[in-house]
Amino acid sequence: TKLNRYKVGTKTLIETKAVVDDLKKQLAAMQPTIEQAKKDTKELMVQVENDQAIAREKSEACAVDEKIAAEAAAEANEIATDCQQDLDEALPEYYSAIKS
Repeated sequence: TKLNRYKVGTKTLIETKAVVDDLKKQLAAMQPTIEQAKKDTKELMVQVENDQAIAREKSEACAVDEKIAAEAAAEANEIATDCQQDLDEALPEYYSAIKS
């Protein structure tokens, strides 16, 4: 039975070697594809970094525009409030003058 175990073990080792050799061949065949994927990924990462820089610049510009717009809106609201107060004061006198 020891001989039988050695035979089975040898057979298993031979089968395993065949599988490993096949996997090595597959890996070698895939190597160009893997290298191209690495290159493509590097290029894509550079593009993403460039796009992020552009997006940051645009975001900063938009923040400045937003601040200016908010200030203009506040000023417009202040003018509208002043005008409404003046109108509220003038309308009673106007109606009074019309009735006379």
